[in-house]
Amino acid sequence: MAKLAHLLGAANADAGHQSLAQEYLRTGYRLAIEAGRDGLAAISLRALSGQSLAQGFPLPALALAEDACRQAHVEGDPAVLAFTYNLKSQLHALLHDEQQARRELEAAERYYGDGPQTSSAPFSHYSRASFLYRSAQTALALGDPDAAVKALLASLEARDAGQNRSMALTHAQLTEIYLHLGRVDAACAQGAQFLSLLTSLHSWQAERALAVMRRKLRRYARVPEAGDLLLRAKGHTPGANGS
Repeated sequence: MAKLAHLLGAANADAGHQSLAQEYLRTGYRLAIEAGRDGLAAISLRALSGQSLAQGFPLPALALAEDACRQAHVEGDPAVLAFTYNLKSQLHALLHDEQQARRELEAAERYYGDGPQTSSAPFSHYSRASFLYRSAQTALALGDPDAAVKALLASLEARDAGQNRSMALTHAQLTEIYLHLGRVDAACAQGAQFLSLLTSLHSWQAERALAVMRRKLRRYARVPEAGDLLLRAKGHTPGANGS
């Protein structure tokens, strides 16, 4: 039941139903504690932290991430420890504590190396693609877009087929970074990939990413490739094909 509550929380968060998502995640945490599943409890706390960050509240997110790390240490599962420390690294970076961010990232990398590299069981494996994606967020927060691009591209290569939401969000972020770097051709290539995946998604995060891409592209609207991509982006709606 704790796993089901967690999955319902994650689904509602991505659908934009944040209050309901929080209720499910808190229920998942409570059920995990009652069942003595400390690792699963840590995952629920980490999800609550990620939700808080996505809504723009890094300080409460950090407190939740620290609770998640403490909970993860009770069970000692390396995958869960890597999962929690990687987010905590990003949060310290966002709060301008570079040294602590790097220490947390080193810990996440160490725990990740100790964990299983493959697993078909849910809640038992932290994929390389997900680890790289989160590490890229830390690099961005530390002001290193080149390292972020490298990690995001590696994350895409490591994704399994069918992970459309994760791949779409990665392409969207690469578009944003490349535009920031003035690499308009590369940005447009990534943006086109994002749009090609977008119509299969019903995702609050994808909708936000689309809005950001539209806004960023306006600066380059007179560049033919960027202008064409902007026109395509204006006509796109997540989930428009009804799937």
